[in-house]
Amino acid sequence: MSNYRRFLIARHSAIGDCIETLPLAVAIKAAFPKAQILWVVDCGADAILRTQPCVDQVLRVPKGWLSKPKALLGVRAQVRAFGPEVAIDPQGLLKSSALAWLSGASLRIGFNPPQAREKSWWLSNRRVSPQKTHLVDRQLELLQVLGID
Repeated sequence: MSNYRRFLIARHSAIGDCIETLPLAVAIKAAFPKAQILWVVDCGADAILRTQPCVDQVLRVPKGWLSKPKALLGVRAQVRAFGPEVAIDPQGLLKSSALAWLSGASLRIGFNPPQAREKSWWLSNRRVSPQKTHLVDRQLELLQVLGID
């Protein structure tokens, strides 16, 4: 297992889905106790995520940021300032994979189709074909790339 320190979780929307993604952050912190996790979100889940000890920073981006050049450049600058080494896309959409790619992370983990949609898999350099059926379990399978079972 590598010694990664800076992680980006690109799970933008739906409060319930963000809550179901929290086990991903918990598992990262368990495997990498000194890890710093930045979570990027575009919904009201930011208030909940800011209270979680497994999440070090939360960046709330404006809706539609990907289609507005000024917003896109601002988001890119903020995420790159964090300096993630690993970007994880548990959402499987173009906006989440684009964020992972724009972050400059050398390791970008996402899903293969059909879990990945909108051609989002093109921007991940490590892809997982999950075997589990529950959303939480499928997302945790992304961590196998990092040697986390």
